[in-house]
Amino acid sequence: MATINLKNPIEYKNVAKDILHAKRLALGAAKGDKGDTGVAGPAGADGIGIPAGGTTGQRLTKLSNTDYDSYWSDPVVVTSGYIANVYLTNNPSSEVPAYNETSYVNDVTATEEQIIISGGGEVAGVIYLHENPLGITSIDPGVWSLSAYAKVSNAAGDTQLRFEIYSRAAGSGIETTLFSATSNPIDNTSYQRITIDTVQPQFTTLSTDRLGIKVYGICSIPASKTLYYMQGGTTPTYVNTPLAIRHTQLRGLNDDPLYQHITTTEKSTYAGKQDLLVSSTNIKTINSQSVLGSGNISITAGEANTASNVGTGEGNVFKQKSGVDLQLKTIKAGTNITVTNNTDDITIASTGGGASTLDDLTDVDTTGVTNGQVLKYDSDTSSWVPGTIVSMAALVAVSLYTAGIIEVTPLSNLTTITTLVAS
Repeated sequence: MATINLKNPIEYKNVAKDILHAKRLALGAAKGDKGDTGVAGPAGADGIGIPAGGTTGQRLTKLSNTDYDSYWSDPVVVTSGYIANVYLTNNPSSEVPAYNETSYVNDVTATEEQIIISGGGEVAGVIYLHENPLGITSIDPGVWSLSAYAKVSNAAGDTQLRFEIYSRAAGSGIETTLFSATSNPIDNTSYQRITIDTVQPQFTTLSTDRLGIKVYGICSIPASKTLYYMQGGTTPTYVNTPLAIRHTQLRGLNDDPLYQHITTTEKSTYAGKQDLLVSSTNIKTINSQSVLGSGNISITAGEANTASNVGTGEGNVFKQKSGVDLQLKTIKAGTNITVTNNTDDITIASTGGGASTLDDLTDVDTTGVTNGQVLKYDSDTSSWVPGTIVSMAALVAVSLYTAGIIEVTPLSNLTTITTLVAS
């Protein structure tokens, strides 16, 4: 007798066909009329599907990592700035020294933090606080994504990370919890990225509040284990928030040279700086060579020059050289002399009239002078006066007469000669 394997659907189907065919042959059956429609069976249970409701423009948003845990929400629109990552750092807080800082700038160096859980339960880890006030009075609604690079020392029990987001009031230091989010169980003993996504409503704050993060470790069994997570470097732990960093909110970005902000005063100062330099337009050249660009312009050193007086004239114009200064004497005006500085030359002029005739001289008296007379010195008046020139013949005649060598006839001639000599 043949054995039929009913677990094999193909074999089972073929056997069923053979049995049905045999019955039809035995009975001589022919195709009968279509029977009446049977009574409808009971309605089945509804499928899970997506949540009912929603309005035009809304989107389906996950509430947790659990399947089908979602709801309809309005899209979050940020009108300015960009969504900010808040990084956990290894730097002590300037506000609360026992805390660490959070920053919009990630630490360059990676550091490892650990939470030692002894005997199970929840253990508080590091508390973080942002270095600057929020600068806004509300935090936009939207998705908060908490991302940790974490591991556990062993896989015993369920180990989880819990992040508590809080605000801290200035002055009073009152801390208000905004919300808390817990990760799925962590059983990896090597580092992996752990992400918690949670949708939160709008939070009202003061502009002077600071945003903080508290980290907790949870273990479901009374075991001793350590939960590790990283800060900074290429594997940071951070919270991606709906906070929009706007231009008017510095909020720590001045720590990064890529995000420096300037004040109104600085802006005005920069606006008054030199325009773009263009060679030969608003900056001069040196020997037709532009001073713009890289490289070096070689300039030959000057000579150790001096000066000297030349020629045979009296007076030396050049005095000396003192350092790089060639020192020249000035021209000093004497009596009745003027010295005038012109653009390219110096004019030296006399202001006195001088003597243009003999009579202009103070020791000459030309009163009664006639033609043929000469000047002779008069010791009585200490001056030069007119006189008549005596001929040589008259002088000789007087001398001969006086010596008795000749006679002068008539005698009147001798008187005339004597008069001439006397004059």
